[in-house]
Amino acid sequence: MLLTRWILLLSSLSVMSSLIQPAFAKECIGVISAGSGNHFWRAVESGARKAGSELGYEIFYRYPSDESAIKEQGQLLIDAAKKNCMAIVLAPNSPERITEVNAFNSQNTPVVIIDRDMRLDPVYAKVMTDNYKAGQLAAQQMIEALEDRGAVAVLGLQQGIPSTDAREQGFIDTIRSSNVKLLPIVHLGTDIAEIRLNADRYLRQYLDEMNGLFTPNEMTTLGAMAELRLKAKPGKIIHIGFDIDRYLLQGLAYGEIAGLVLQQPHEMGYMGVKLAVDALNGKEKPSAVIYTSAYYLTKEKMNTPEGQSYLQLNTDEGSALRTRKASK
Repeated sequence: MLLTRWILLLSSLSVMSSLIQPAFAKECIGVISAGSGNHFWRAVESGARKAGSELGYEIFYRYPSDESAIKEQGQLLIDAAKKNCMAIVLAPNSPERITEVNAFNSQNTPVVIIDRDMRLDPVYAKVMTDNYKAGQLAAQQMIEALEDRGAVAVLGLQQGIPSTDAREQGFIDTIRSSNVKLLPIVHLGTDIAEIRLNADRYLRQYLDEMNGLFTPNEMTTLGAMAELRLKAKPGKIIHIGFDIDRYLLQGLAYGEIAGLVLQQPHEMGYMGVKLAVDALNGKEKPSAVIYTSAYYLTKEKMNTPEGQSYLQLNTDEGSALRTRKASK
């Protein structure tokens, strides 16, 4: 019953996101994500809209077609400037974004970075998962599950994406300090079709040697889970992934995935907008990066109070767990 409830909640986020059409007002905050289509970014959007509603700002939310669409994201930032957005919340998909950040700074338009750090300073604030530590957490769980033996593979996203690069490196460094063997590392790409094709090729070569598998985001986890299912290996490999949607939740419940490292995308979107408003109100900028916590979810933890809390933080109702007093 609880599994069905969470699947319905995760599904409703996709529907609600597509139905929301912002009516742009004079006081607008631009929120530009690094990718599209998956649950993570829809939860970011939901959190941003929640904060905008509470604080009295319209949210100009836009997203590029995928993580590799660098020019497209640049155009979206230009569109936000044309809308006269008073502040920008950005998940950058390239170091090239320094050009736009500098342009916004020259116009005294505050910029808040979310999800990943590309050293685009100066910005007002940064909100993200500590991705290296999250990768370490996944590796520690893998080592424990394999009893510090066997061989593991890393099926990464596209190289050059700071958030997943950091997760992969945290995982790799921790595995290398153990007795677990690390198989050759592969990067699958950003498009789900490309991810599945490359995962299939890799698994055909290394599956018989593999005891564990790490995937650093929602799309790579989905792709690897699907390919393991086709090869009649669901649940036979210790698969630890990242993020969640209704399909990954089902995979976790059915034992196809051993565990998922959950972030707080709703909170990133919410805090990003709130910090942007703080900047507009002249509040002193945070002195350090603001890290939102990560949580390792297993089938056994799904129905615990803590597990339920993190599942809630990954839906469009994520902010309901906290009493927030927002003032413009």
